[in-house]
Amino acid sequence: NALLHLVATVVVAVLIVFFRIRGAELLALLIVTAGVWITELINTAIEKIMDHLSPEQHPRVKYIKDLAAAAVLIAAMVALITGSIVLLPKIIYG
Repeated sequence: NALLHLVATVVVAVLIVFFRIRGAELLALLIVTAGVWITELINTAIEKIMDHLSPEQHPRVKYIKDLAAAAVLIAAMVALITGSIVLLPKIIYG
């Protein structure tokens, strides 16, 4: 998933420059992009910690990992919605 987030980040960065996004729109895009990366890093840390503490499969470990992954999914969905609100009108109408 990190590769997908990297591609999305690069696309958003290019669109920010191309459309000269400024002010509150720029801030919103930066915040949601950072939110995705922060949750992705925390998710990775939680997975590594849980793998270290419990190398064997355990239902509670799976639940913890699933919760961390859900946080990334929520952050990515909010970023997608925010990016759509800010960027789609510029892409469609110029």
